[in-house]
Amino acid sequence: MTSSRKVTALRRARRSRFRASLAEAKALARPLANDQITVTAREPYGSTIVSASGEPVSEANELWQP
Repeated sequence: MTSSRKVTALRRARRSRFRASLAEAKALARPLANDQITVTAREPYGSTIVSASGEPVSEANELWQP
């Protein structure tokens, strides 16, 4: 095998090593539950963070619960 063929074979092997089928990728995907994130519109002077129930959250740290 010539040097250029070795390099080509090595590149092909590297590319295929990290590929997964679409079915496998969908099975491994883990979406967030609907109540874990809420997107709101930005206000002119900052933004308001609200909980899933619609109540304003005073501190961003209150969103993270262990």
